[in-house]
Amino acid sequence: MPTDGTLILENVPKENQYLVTALSAFFSAGSVLSAVFALVIVPRNSCPRDLNQPCDVNVQNTGWKYLLICLAIVVCFLLV
Repeated sequence: MPTDGTLILENVPKENQYLVTALSAFFSAGSVLSAVFALVIVPRNSCPRDLNQPCDVNVQNTGWKYLLICLAIVVCFLLV
């Protein structure tokens, strides 16, 4: 993040330097949004916590795949 702010400040005209603040705000908002998605999606689609039950990783542990797909859909909507 410090590198991104530095590059923007060096290359953006002075009247548009408020974009560094927007970059920081949207970066933080995106981190919170992805964490909320992860808290909702990953536990529901993970292996059971019971250690006596076997876990088929390819079938039961698909939470990360679903999380990445959901985040990719959100990004596609934001780019449009």
